[in-house]
Amino acid sequence: MRKAMSVHASIRRVKTIFSVIASPSRLDVLKILNTKGPMTYSELKTLAGFKAKKESGKFAYHLRKLLRQSLIAQNRAERKYMLTTLGRLVLNSAKQIEEQALLESGRLFVRSSRHKMEEFTTDRITHSLVTEAGMPVELAQRVASEAESRIYKFQTAYLTAPLIRELVNSILIEEGLEEYRHRLSRLGMPVYDVTEEFEKVGQSQYGLESLVNRTANSVLSEYLLLIQLPRDVADSHLSGDIHISNAGYWSLKPDTLFVNLAAGDAKTLSFQGKFPYMPGPDFGKGTALKMMQTNYLLTREAGRDIYYAGFSETLAGAGTEDAKNILAGLTYSYLQSGDGPRMVLEVDGRSKATFDSITSAYLQYCRATPVPSICLAVVNSSSIGKSGFDALAEATLSNGVLVFNNDPETKRSVSGSSVENFSKAGPMVLDSVSVNMPRIALEAQNDDVYFRAKTTLQLENAVNALKMRRRLIESNFKGGLLPSLSMCDGMVYSESPYLRINMTGLREALSLVEPDASSEELLELQSETIQTADDHLSSIKDGEGMVFQVMLTVDESAERFPQLDKAKFGRAKMKGLSSDAYEQGVGLSSDSLGDRAKVASANTVLKEVKGGALVRLELPVGRGEPSGETLAKAASVLNFFVAVPELRVCRKCGAKNDTESSHCSRCGGPI
Repeated sequence: MRKAMSVHASIRRVKTIFSVIASPSRLDVLKILNTKGPMTYSELKTLAGFKAKKESGKFAYHLRKLLRQSLIAQNRAERKYMLTTLGRLVLNSAKQIEEQALLESGRLFVRSSRHKMEEFTTDRITHSLVTEAGMPVELAQRVASEAESRIYKFQTAYLTAPLIRELVNSILIEEGLEEYRHRLSRLGMPVYDVTEEFEKVGQSQYGLESLVNRTANSVLSEYLLLIQLPRDVADSHLSGDIHISNAGYWSLKPDTLFVNLAAGDAKTLSFQGKFPYMPGPDFGKGTALKMMQTNYLLTREAGRDIYYAGFSETLAGAGTEDAKNILAGLTYSYLQSGDGPRMVLEVDGRSKATFDSITSAYLQYCRATPVPSICLAVVNSSSIGKSGFDALAEATLSNGVLVFNNDPETKRSVSGSSVENFSKAGPMVLDSVSVNMPRIALEAQNDDVYFRAKTTLQLENAVNALKMRRRLIESNFKGGLLPSLSMCDGMVYSESPYLRINMTGLREALSLVEPDASSEELLELQSETIQTADDHLSSIKDGEGMVFQVMLTVDESAERFPQLDKAKFGRAKMKGLSSDAYEQGVGLSSDSLGDRAKVASANTVLKEVKGGALVRLELPVGRGEPSGETLAKAASVLNFFVAVPELRVCRKCGAKNDTESSHCSRCGGPI
């Protein structure tokens, strides 16, 4: 008997609940609390549409009904109303009933990208074709009518906006309207790829920030190739004739900034509301604050390197502790996303006291940091004594990266990018475009004339890409997308940027063209090829003052090009070429320093490549190496090099291990 009474009571309760939510006003209250969270009486009354004083009684009546059925609850301490678990369940049930009723009405409804259920009409398709694709109205109406007839044949329960877009795109392809389909493409990542990124995020040192950056870069790189680049340039990249590095930010910001610290003053920075959470220049004084402000701004608008010229002069008279605080400040103001630019601090060997303070602080910084983001660029190294080189060697043992430049006429960054000395604002460099030289040689089939002609043709593709890039970045300046660079124009000159084209696998390509040539003949042929390329680039006159130059640096095209060439030519034709990576820049080992021919070849390349060449001195760590003597010897024979330690870092504890280790020497974890 009791059980029967309980069942009847439950049925009555359900009927009462349904009668309560039958009122649109009460249902609106549930929806508002579900969306906005806990609210006060007055806030809830206003949002529910009961604004007049005479409606207070009516609103109180609706509120009591909901409270009595426990669909909402009141927090008396905070005087706020909130949705209960029962209320949320009832609201979700009402939503499902509403959607099912719409579906069974015989009409089609679309789950749109605006997170709403909307009735399907061909007008929306027509509007998208006209506004997004620029299609004439009559043609858009015809395509929309064809899409409608196919949709009604599907007999699907519900439609989604992506499904309709795919259908329309297929019709455009069938009709030969590929240009309109191109403009109507949806940017984004497949569900599978996004799911994989979520699974990988725990393995990244940067966590969720890495996930957001990778997904954003995927969308922006797709936008670059589909919309921003000319079709012939995009096709050249996709086929592997040229390579566009860092496609995610390629159209947004420059690669390398050369900053003249002596020419700028933090007091001249005018934030103008662009950085509302950042203290203005008048907040405090001192070198550390100035460097942190400048670095905070610029690291968000540079892609590869930021070279701070005059760093020694800025720290003149500072002790080791002051220098240490500035290095810490630079690191903490740095964009910790895994793809931020490297900071390169110029240190002059002629000022012993300042040099010793900076190198001592840098050594402590490297020891405390698993993967340092700061590099030292050492100039006038002939003035450095044994103790100075020993300190620098100790820094490389702790994963520090050192740049040595003995050319008094230039400044060279860690990527090898070279610019003439400057006394005012430093220049901006745009590159990240590489030409596949081995492919040109494979297609030339030992024909030197064809090789040169084809090289010129591919350089034109790279030039067209850089022209477009410059225009895109200039547009970003005008549109306010690069406010930091606009503010720091006293230290960085954003107009007339240097435009550089990287030649990947140059020496391998020449070996294919002249397979019987000696090392000396190949070096001579390399000089001729570089000179021919520079002559062609310097002859380009476009009326916009653009200056193009060749450079030799390192990017991901070294691995990408061989994979594409292997698929195109097959393994047989790839004989003599590495299937893993093509050569880039100039690579030397510590053993090479005693080889006069290799040293002379590296210096020749540095002299001839106007845009800059990266000479990497690979330094194996262990058994007392690298030593100060090794660095001193390299600095005495090479005009420029980047000392790169061969270390492996533990993912778990951050300890540094030599390359021969398979597990971390500290915690035993993976490295």
